[in-house]
Amino acid sequence: MTEHILKRFDDQLEKLEKRIGKMADLVQQQVSEAMHALQTSDTSLAQTVIEMDDKVDLYDTKIEKLCMRLLALQQPVAADLRMVLSSLSVNRNLERMGDAAVNIAERVAMIAPHAELIQKTQVVKMGEVAADMIRDAMKAFVNVDVGLARSVAVRDSVVDEFDQQNFDRLTARMKKSPDLAEAASHLLLVSRNIERLADEATNIAEETVFIADAKFVKHQGWGQKIAEDDQERSE
Repeated sequence: MTEHILKRFDDQLEKLEKRIGKMADLVQQQVSEAMHALQTSDTSLAQTVIEMDDKVDLYDTKIEKLCMRLLALQQPVAADLRMVLSSLSVNRNLERMGDAAVNIAERVAMIAPHAELIQKTQVVKMGEVAADMIRDAMKAFVNVDVGLARSVAVRDSVVDEFDQQNFDRLTARMKKSPDLAEAASHLLLVSRNIERLADEATNIAEETVFIADAKFVKHQGWGQKIAEDDQERSE
């Protein structure tokens, strides 16, 4: 009987891992296509990104229900409990990433008439860094790779710096050319949503540390501390 229960639990964990993997693939596709739509002023592709959100929401519901069922019926402990709890958190992180990608896609049409503004900012490079962070955060989570998770956290400060540069450049541009204010304001919100993507990737990296070491590093400036330590060692 015990072996049967354990086998069922392992099967459910495997199903959970597969669902999170599929959701992550879908969200990464959303992010990639939202950024491509922005750079090419492709409103049709932007609409596709928006429509994909229903699938992401469906995965969100299925994963949450599966996690709740595992917690209620299997009552996991130790590492298994940490895995289920972290999967719940990662599920929420991915759903928020999907929302951020949709937010970017929704602004493509408003930015398109003044797409040259994009080249005056760090938005494209910022999006590339954030996309790499998402990919590596999920790889770290699946493989419980704390070293890779650490590298994700370090990059968050790079995205934050890009966001600040975008704010400075776009607000200056708005003052100089009021006719660009609307498009620039939408591009500012794109920058902020990319920053959110990087934050959510960092949150997933932090869950990897929780699974591996049973340590909470959320809200403790973990990534910033790593970056500062690395800077001190390089001096």
